[in-house]
Amino acid sequence: DDGNDVDGDDCDSNCTVTACGNGIQTGDEACDDGNQSNADDCRNDCTIHLAPQVNSVTITPSEAIHMGAELTCVAQASDGNDDPLDISYQWRIDDVVVGEEATHTVNHAPNTEISCWATATDPFGGSDSKSVSVTVENTCGDGHPLEGEACDDGNEIEGDGCDSNCTKTACGNGIQTGDEECDDGNENDDDA
Repeated sequence: DDGNDVDGDDCDSNCTVTACGNGIQTGDEACDDGNQSNADDCRNDCTIHLAPQVNSVTITPSEAIHMGAELTCVAQASDGNDDPLDISYQWRIDDVVVGEEATHTVNHAPNTEISCWATATDPFGGSDSKSVSVTVENTCGDGHPLEGEACDDGNEIEGDGCDSNCTKTACGNGIQTGDEECDDGNENDDDA
């Protein structure tokens, strides 16, 4: 006890030696909550706990997403305290989790929006999340007949009523099937 209420003079007003962790913020200390916990806003080295930040999230491929495509989600994150970060991933459709890995195989109908949520977490419970989305496109052979397709049975078997080019099995569809000697997909009888 130095008999004064001056902090930072080697004996602070709470009668402790001026130092980080004594509960009195002095000198270069950004904070001093007097405890040894890194899990609160003031770390035990008297610096402010900065939560991690997810800087970017990308999905590859990002275009021409179709049934069976393998998507990969990658996040870039940083932490102001240089704490090690754990990055976790969730794939969601309408806020329903459909996967929890960095990769996801598309098995969803065309026009479905798929989001990848990346969460960076530091060892002290701080976290941040960010997401990015892609939309499943319609492609011939995905089993979902949509505009521009006469049919789509999801297989590559010719002559089964719906051929691999998503047209009905018939002469003139460009697929030689059954007893057809040829099928060039046009109505010109004078070509080879």
